[in-house]
Amino acid sequence: MIRLIDNLRETAWATNHWSLDGHDFIRRSPDDDVNCHEIYRGCSQAELTELNADYDGRLVLQHRAILEIQNGARLFDNGINVYGVRAAIANPGSIGDAGPIRCSDQAYTFRVTDGDLWDLGFRPFGGVVTEVAHTLLISQDGHLWRQVGGQLNRLGDPAEVLSTLVEIWDSCLRQRDEYDAPFPAIEAWLTNPGS
Repeated sequence: MIRLIDNLRETAWATNHWSLDGHDFIRRSPDDDVNCHEIYRGCSQAELTELNADYDGRLVLQHRAILEIQNGARLFDNGINVYGVRAAIANPGSIGDAGPIRCSDQAYTFRVTDGDLWDLGFRPFGGVVTEVAHTLLISQDGHLWRQVGGQLNRLGDPAEVLSTLVEIWDSCLRQRDEYDAPFPAIEAWLTNPGS
């Protein structure tokens, strides 16, 4: 599996890359004080064991594999989020600390608000924010699903889904460098990933 950072180094919003303690940060320019991409170093086995317990023993292999490589990510100014395990990390030179949205926090909320899906084995994976918030869930067969407005649709393999979302987002920004430029294309793909 390719680390997300490898896909992001050449994107439209990637002109200033730096690393700290195994975490990767990309800013639009050296003058920016906010990261447009943050990818956090992989999880330890102890952290994955803890998350598996929080997920009632249902952390699937595909999700575990991604978390071993990168403990979550915030991409395109939080347009794409991959939830992680570890809490915030110090982020010198930026505004505030960095860190992924925590899987365990999302699991608690999801279990309460979507207990039927929890019982079916769906677990929080991440999110995509366009004009609306799209929740990414991972099922026990290792596929990502999009949840929005109470509706679910299957997206596919997590690594492929993330790569596709990054490609679409980047392609749209190269055509028109405005934050909301990718929204229509992203929403269209999330609605019908086979198109």
